[in-house]
Amino acid sequence: MVNEAKIKIEIDSPEKLLKSIEIENRGYVKSNIFKNGIEFEMESNDLKSLWRTVDDLLMALEISFMIIYGDVFHEQ
Repeated sequence: MVNEAKIKIEIDSPEKLLKSIEIENRGYVKSNIFKNGIEFEMESNDLKSLWRTVDDLLMALEISFMIIYGDVFHEQ
């Protein structure tokens, strides 16, 4: 059974964000840039493996967001 996950992010300058995480996720995550963001697609036969891939992507995105756009996760 193939498990799938999709994450869609709407953001300005999606090319810059994608470039910053591209090496980390090469071969594990498919990405598509659309007008105002990026869509990430992942799949695996093993649910734990998919979970780890999603977790790795989210961690890479958090770090890249903080570097490129500032600490948008912790603004008061």
